[in-house]
Amino acid sequence: MKSPTTQRVEVSNLAEVLYLLDRQHEITDVSMKSSWPHGIQELCVTLTGYDIDLDHKNYLLHGGCNLTELPKAFEVVMARLLQKSEGGRS
Repeated sequence: MKSPTTQRVEVSNLAEVLYLLDRQHEITDVSMKSSWPHGIQELCVTLTGYDIDLDHKNYLLHGGCNLTELPKAFEVVMARLLQKSEGGRS
């Protein structure tokens, strides 16, 4: 049996962030990233976890999360942003 490995994904969909958080993955970075033509930026949330690629693929195939729980995703993203900004002040 293959052992799980730690992987990383970047997503901009907060519903997917919630889905991945519910599967015990961790936010490691939050930033803005150019991914559209003409330099338009969007939110980029980087998450890591064991076999996160599988959960990412499952979300893309089946989607779904309880949208009433989206504030949980906002809280975790905000906490990571605050932690990142406090780290940059030293």
